[in-house]
Formats: sequence, C-alpha cells, structure tokens
Amino acid sequence: MFRKIFCTFLIGMTLSNPTSSKTFNIVANSNTKEDIAEMYQYKNEIIKSYQEMITGVSEEEVMEDLTVLYPQMYYENNQVVLVIGEGKGKSISGELKKDYCEVDVKPKSFIGSLFE
Repeated sequence: MFRKIFCTFLIGMTLSNPTSSKTFNIVANSNTKEDIAEMYQYKNEIIKSYQEMITGVSEEEVMEDLTVLYPQMYYENNQVVLVIGEGKGKSISGELKKDYCEVDVKPKSFIGSLFE
C-alpha cells in the first residue's frame, strides 16, 4: 500500500505542465558597442510591440504580426529570432509576457521541499 502511494506521489511530482510561453532571441551584428546597443534597442521595441498587440489577440497572430513589423525576424518553435546583420555578435533572449510586473508564485509544500 505504501509503495503504491509513494510511487503515485513520485510520478505526480515529476510531471510538469508544459508551458507554451513565447520567447525571443536577438543576435547582434558584431560585438562592437554600437551593435550591442542596437541589439538592446530592438529588444525593447519587440517587448513593447508585443505588449501593445497581445491585448485581445491570439499569441499566434501577434507572432505573425511581429515578423511583418521586423522583416529580418522569423518565428519557429514558439520563439521569434532576429538576426541583425551578419549575426556574429552577442545574443540576448528572454520570454515575451503580457505584463512583466506579474510574478508566477508557486505554492511550496513541505514534502516537495524534501526532494529539492
């Protein structure tokens, strides 16, 4: 009896809800100061555009609209990728959210903390 409960508990803890969060990846042209500043400028523009467009529209439509706004961007596997110029510089990536002030709070359990 104990084994069944314990096995069920372990299986339940290992299963996780797959999230289909949208992410971005931006690659700078080179590692020069100007190109890195341009990369961060694109990051801010993409985040701002996403937050403005997501209200009342499906995420897939927003992703397609972002690729229209930025022709050098492409979308695959829930990620928008923007390669600036030759794409030989640093890259930055992150998650696209409707509101960056919201924080996901996970409830903590005593039993779950034992296995961390």
